[in-house]
Amino acid sequence: MDRLRYRKPWEVRSGAALAPHGHLFVLLALVFLMLYAMRSMEAGVAVFMGRAQAQKAAKEAAAELEVEKVHMAADIRRTYEEKLDAERRVIQQEKERIQKEQELRTEIAARLRREFAKAGVQAQVDERTGEVTLPFAEVHFDYGSAVLKPAMKQVLKKAIPAYARSLLGDPRASDAIVSLEVVGFASPTYLGKYVDPSALDPESVKSLNYNMDLSYHRARSIFEFIFDRRKMRFPQQSEMLRMTKVTGLGHLQAEPPAKGVLKGRSSPKAEAFCKKYNCAANQKVVLRFSLKEAAR
Repeated sequence: MDRLRYRKPWEVRSGAALAPHGHLFVLLALVFLMLYAMRSMEAGVAVFMGRAQAQKAAKEAAAELEVEKVHMAADIRRTYEEKLDAERRVIQQEKERIQKEQELRTEIAARLRREFAKAGVQAQVDERTGEVTLPFAEVHFDYGSAVLKPAMKQVLKKAIPAYARSLLGDPRASDAIVSLEVVGFASPTYLGKYVDPSALDPESVKSLNYNMDLSYHRARSIFEFIFDRRKMRFPQQSEMLRMTKVTGLGHLQAEPPAKGVLKGRSSPKAEAFCKKYNCAANQKVVLRFSLKEAAR
């Protein structure tokens, strides 16, 4: 009867063996636990490795960026230095050109002074530019006139051949010169009154136009005289003719009177003005030359 005594399901004796299917369940549970643990470890390792790779990639990218910055800075500096060198070369070339031109002008000016001295001409020669002011101070144009006086013609007969010989008789100078110019001027007076060279009122503009025409005709009268073979002949005459132009500047470059002198007298009489200021000096005629670009 004891063997057949009924046992409640929960009453199991200590040390009692599990049924075969119980062992299977336990084994499966352990396997599942191991698989879960392995998966968790793999996931953890993957996360860790992913973070490490991301950090490594970020460091590599940062290093590449720094290298790229260094290369860009070097390129920018190299470009800047190349541009700076090019600008320095241009500046140096311009300095050399100016120096070369100045040396040539100084050389021509010295030759002009020598030739004028030989010809007995007391012309004013600018040592820096080679510009020549014809010596008409003692015998200048009459007021409002462009007619050459006999004494002025005598000056031209001596001065122009010397001028042409200095500029066109020397190969170095003649090869460098591209043009010659006869420039006429006029005093700052009109209709018997002084004219302010910087004024732009209608009357002043009218006087400027008049003096521009007058100064042009004065230069033109010299041009016509020196290239008239019946009146003058010199070796470089034909060559000089092809290179010469005529310009009139009126009273644009006339020196204004001292400050305050004309105060209260905006339009003094031309006669009174010219007694105080040398109007004849403003009636000058100037000879200029221009150099070729290659020679400059």
